[in-house]
Amino acid sequence: MIFCCSDPSPRLTALTTFLLLTACLPVHSAGAIEPGDWYLNLGVGANYGSRTELEGPDVKVDYDLGLPRFRGGVARRLGERWWLDLSLSQRKTKAEFSYPSSGGPSSDVGANDRYSSGSLMLGLAREFRLGPWIRPYVGFGAGPTWLTYQHSRNIPGVMEDELLIDDDATALAFQAQLGFRFPLTRKLDLGLEYEYWRTPDVSIEDVDGNDVDLDQTIHSGWLNLTYYPGSERETGFGSGRATGAGSGGFHVTGTAGVNWMADSEAGDVTFDAAAPGALLSFAVGHSLSPRWRLELEYAYRHNEPQVVDFGRFVGESRVQGDMVSSSIGLNLHLDLLPGAAIRPTLGIGGGVTRVGYEVRFPDGTDFVDDSATSAYLQTTAGFNIELSRTLDLHTAWRFWVTDEHTISLADGGELEPFRANNTVVFGLIYRLGS
Repeated sequence: MIFCCSDPSPRLTALTTFLLLTACLPVHSAGAIEPGDWYLNLGVGANYGSRTELEGPDVKVDYDLGLPRFRGGVARRLGERWWLDLSLSQRKTKAEFSYPSSGGPSSDVGANDRYSSGSLMLGLAREFRLGPWIRPYVGFGAGPTWLTYQHSRNIPGVMEDELLIDDDATALAFQAQLGFRFPLTRKLDLGLEYEYWRTPDVSIEDVDGNDVDLDQTIHSGWLNLTYYPGSERETGFGSGRATGAGSGGFHVTGTAGVNWMADSEAGDVTFDAAAPGALLSFAVGHSLSPRWRLELEYAYRHNEPQVVDFGRFVGESRVQGDMVSSSIGLNLHLDLLPGAAIRPTLGIGGGVTRVGYEVRFPDGTDFVDDSATSAYLQTTAGFNIELSRTLDLHTAWRFWVTDEHTISLADGGELEPFRANNTVVFGLIYRLGS
């Protein structure tokens, strides 16, 4: 077994990180980074559908990760800190499995089962300031959405799916956003955003004409590129630093993030779906040169498994439990612009990890309760953004993958799975002695 602190929810982790940064970090004058009075926005992202209960057939549906997704928008400044935004976006999430609302065994869904929508949203956002370059914001909005919902049932051993719902509807959607932007050039910003999006009380029909009530929530992560036609502000690229991270000495890094576990195949068995989970890490590092940094890092990852797939002719089974890992390793980072206040960074690392599996069926029967040790590799790409003389904001994407490892099943068999996670992290780098 792997011992660690209790796992925080991904949304709570992201919200707590944002509030701590907003409340505790130094706020600077925004004169150098003010953009123009309106902007154009393009975004690419991934979305994840929360479990849906269909009232009518009385089933619950779980979803897989949907990507890539796209959106575009235009916004106008209202005063010094407010923006009015009009955006067009798409969302699509594939159904993974369904089961009766009252409990009972799960059923495979059809290969094309999905929730998809296009929406036109009018939103209002409030900007803040962190350091000389970063502009966090919170936003809310509403607008019409045009959606398609398809739901069917797959019976193990039968090749054709039984179609239950295939209908379109128009509904009112609501959204809440939390994100930040920073300047890439005089006219371009790069930003990251979490979005909560919901269509409550949607009426659709099944193939027999019976009413079905649908209430769908989508959680999305967006990478945004924002263009300000009238902006001539300064940027953090090429700006000198009073003290650089590459000037020698030690630093400590703490991060929190949200991770998505990839499907893990082990022969005829696949850990086929898991809910987004949390990552927490702490590292101690040293600057080897103005460009290179070496870190010793501990990281903890957690996901809750949802589906184990035993093949089409056996079917999928709903599961629950915990899949965790505790890792320690070395990371080597390259800062591409060591003298800038905004520094793109790339990294590679590796080490050892203890991976744990506590997976059981809905009736409480164990499928696997075991742990193993494995080697891992990790790559990172992101930005370090100056907040003060001693403090940087760190944001990055990470890909982490283990070697195959052997675990024992409750029935005496064995599996040799691997683990792979994609993670978006946020954190702080504190330079000692700066």
